[in-house]
Amino acid sequence: MPHDRLGAFNDAVLAIVMTIIVLEFEVPDPLTTETLFGMWRDVLAYAISFFWLGAMWVNQHNFWHKISRVTTPTILCFIVVPQQLRE
Repeated sequence: MPHDRLGAFNDAVLAIVMTIIVLEFEVPDPLTTETLFGMWRDVLAYAISFFWLGAMWVNQHNFWHKISRVTTPTILCFIVVPQQLRE
């Protein structure tokens, strides 16, 4: 498997996860400043999740520089093993 394919797969998965997280926001009715400020917990949770996923993406990107070729064990490690254990 080409090196870039697995990297593109990782990018796509993270993009989908980030999109699904933001789709969970419910638009308040009526949409006022007060109702937006009332969503501060949701916005904070989204921001933390977004930056956590962003940090994972950066670490994955840095991890790719250490891989010389992609094999089946590399793919399994990439999918199954949590990213923090690979560092």
